[in-house]
Amino acid sequence: MSSIAYNTDTNMIDYHRLKGNQTMAFWRFSLKGFARFGEGDLFFFIDKRARHPHTLEKGLVGYGRCVEIRNLSPKQTWDKYETLTGYNRYADFQEAVRYYRKHDKRLPNQLQTILLENVVFFQHPIFFSEVGIELNERLESFTYIEKNGKDASKQLLKIAKDIGLDLWMMSQNPEVETLDMDKDMDHQKIRDQLLKIETNFDALQMRILKNHTQGVALNQLYYTYHNQHLNIYLPLSKKNQLNALVGIKTIIETCIDYDQVSYTIITHLRLDEQTLNLLALMNLEHVQI
Repeated sequence: MSSIAYNTDTNMIDYHRLKGNQTMAFWRFSLKGFARFGEGDLFFFIDKRARHPHTLEKGLVGYGRCVEIRNLSPKQTWDKYETLTGYNRYADFQEAVRYYRKHDKRLPNQLQTILLENVVFFQHPIFFSEVGIELNERLESFTYIEKNGKDASKQLLKIAKDIGLDLWMMSQNPEVETLDMDKDMDHQKIRDQLLKIETNFDALQMRILKNHTQGVALNQLYYTYHNQHLNIYLPLSKKNQLNALVGIKTIIETCIDYDQVSYTIITHLRLDEQTLNLLALMNLEHVQI
């Protein structure tokens, strides 16, 4: 999976920055899914007004982390997200939607909304050229943040941390701290490492993960990352899968350079006392559904 940078409505950027909002609902007309972007990935804002003084390259002015992607009608979008869309009134939201439909001023049947959390804005714009990536001047919507086929968002975060956060946003929201970028860099590092883990869960195991966890999907792994603590869910649909799950846990422990990790076995099976004791010895939590 990969982070993306998107040409963003400048009114939306200004609204959320001035309000000090750390949650926003970015909406777009395309209803298609992304090939390499989804829940858990970073979403950077391209602002056409923020130009490099020499190359005139468009700059990045902030970012958030995707937690949800939904296709809804404009009215449903407003009812669900309201001012998180970047507008105070539904009438203003409608006007903005019509304005950006260049060749058709009617409201579309649906919009795609990307809900972002932990949104921050930078004190000064940063540029792709600073990490050796070329941004197409004619970019219409979005681009993946990749260098040599790999996600390069951690490099951008390092630059953003040195620049610092927008002072106005910080004055409006005292909870916004530069430390958030450290957390995001840790999170991105964890995601890069988890992508290397191969699993072969069956259909029932995948249903267990989708229906009975609040986790973010990364390939076949589901995890949560809150307050710098990582929890990984391991689905058990048959008793003979337990050894394989223990093996996956061991591989993750070897590959991930992170200490605050817990593992939870999710299963509909009734486990005997001996198995439960074994799970406890191996620091595997257990949830029966």
